[in-house]
Amino acid sequence: MRNTQHDNAATTFLNTWSRRARRSMASIGMLLLVGASARAQTSVGPFSGLHEEDFESSMTIASGYASNSVFGGNGTYHTSSAYRTTGWSYSCSMWPNAGAWFVGDNGGLMWFEFSTAPTKFGGYFGSNQPGTPVSVNVRFYNASSTLLYFTTSVLQNDCTWQWLGWDISALTGVHRIEFETVTGAGFLMMDDLQLDLPVVTTCGTTFCFGDGSGAACPCGNTGTGGGGCASSASSGGGRLNEAPGGSCSYSVDDAGLVASDLPTNGWALVFQGNSTLGGGGSPFADGVLCVGGPYLGLQFLMADGLGVAQTSRSLVDASNLMGLGPGSEVYYQCYYHDPIGPCGTNWNLTNGVRWIWTP
Repeated sequence: MRNTQHDNAATTFLNTWSRRARRSMASIGMLLLVGASARAQTSVGPFSGLHEEDFESSMTIASGYASNSVFGGNGTYHTSSAYRTTGWSYSCSMWPNAGAWFVGDNGGLMWFEFSTAPTKFGGYFGSNQPGTPVSVNVRFYNASSTLLYFTTSVLQNDCTWQWLGWDISALTGVHRIEFETVTGAGFLMMDDLQLDLPVVTTCGTTFCFGDGSGAACPCGNTGTGGGGCASSASSGGGRLNEAPGGSCSYSVDDAGLVASDLPTNGWALVFQGNSTLGGGGSPFADGVLCVGGPYLGLQFLMADGLGVAQTSRSLVDASNLMGLGPGSEVYYQCYYHDPIGPCGTNWNLTNGVRWIWTP
């Protein structure tokens, strides 16, 4: 004869245990998720990134969440409304953390987007609003708008600059970083924002295009993409690329550069530098200069009847003269003669090439 009282008690126990187990497993899962997310990012102190936000250059901030190019064309800034300013007074006065300019955002929601997932992001933030400290929600998303990490930072409302920074190299595919003020009104001030991108492991990565993604071409001669600013020889601008058949190896020393879409039978100077210019480059002659000093003229060349010129000098020897070796990063650009160019300066610039030497 069945003991229904015992069976009912056992069933009740099993059901209760099952519910508790499910709740426990859910809690453990949430703890593991939070723990994994916490390990996936690390707060970092102030650092100098490969790119800075470009607030020091002349930029007009488009509101209504339009796209504003920042970090030398490596990111965009989206805001409802913000102002680039040399100072801001409300309950107290804020001045630039460094340099002459900073940006005051109207609070609420603003974000940065990146075509290449950053490895580190940080900067100085502050508030000049009266009342309680400002809570700022910071969210990291991938390109599919999946939330990767969330944290809240508190800013004092005393017009002092506070560093907020994260090592996000372990987060997979960060595409957007959002900042949203959730307490109080007033502006979210920011300055000296820093960005690091993954180290390029291949040589010959092109950058500094005359298509408007960086600094504007000098006389509206925007290129059609892939090269520099438009010239008399090409609406796409002169192009500089890694020469085919070479390698990135410092010891092999077989690398070269080739310029194309140049005016035929004209002079060209390929030069190198150890840095890049902020603000997406600077208008120079009929083009945009993105390579920064110290400079070294690599080689004078004569373009052929097809507008092509290729280096023959050792890139390794030139890098060695600049104190660069395996693992170093160097930048190249080509300055070429264009006597009937669109802006009338007689000279123009190709895109740039970012180079990483391997052993």
